Amino acid sequence: DAGTRAEMLRRADSKEAGVFRRLADFGRYVIGDTYSAANEGLGGRVVNDIAAERGQDPFHCLVEICAADDLRTVLWPMPTDNDPDSWALRRRTWEHEDVMLGGSDAGAHLDRMCGAPYTTRFLG
Repeated sequence: DAGTRAEMLRRADSKEAGVFRRLADFGRYVIGDTYSAANEGLGGRVVNDIAAERGQDPFHCLVEICAADDLRTVLWPMPTDNDPDSWALRRRTWEHEDVMLGGSDAGAHLDRMCGAPYTTRFLG
């Protein structure tokens, strides 16, 4: 429904979306897992590129992809700080002698990943 899609798009970029507004740049999502034959070959591709090929707006393209998968499509938002200056800052930080790389997702992805508690174990 065009009206519902328009309202979804409006609300995604509204003040009420709060910190989630950064996720409303729908063309910057990478398609992960897909389930429909209609979406075969889209895994690993950026929505902006797919939308351009199809002559569609990125949001509407993404909605169609997800609808074809019965809303099971896995999506990965691209980082907003994926530019040379941001990577240079990361590199300087990571190379500092007082920095130890690591992280913890507090168990949020126990069904998909392992090794996340490395730094927590190191400190503990």
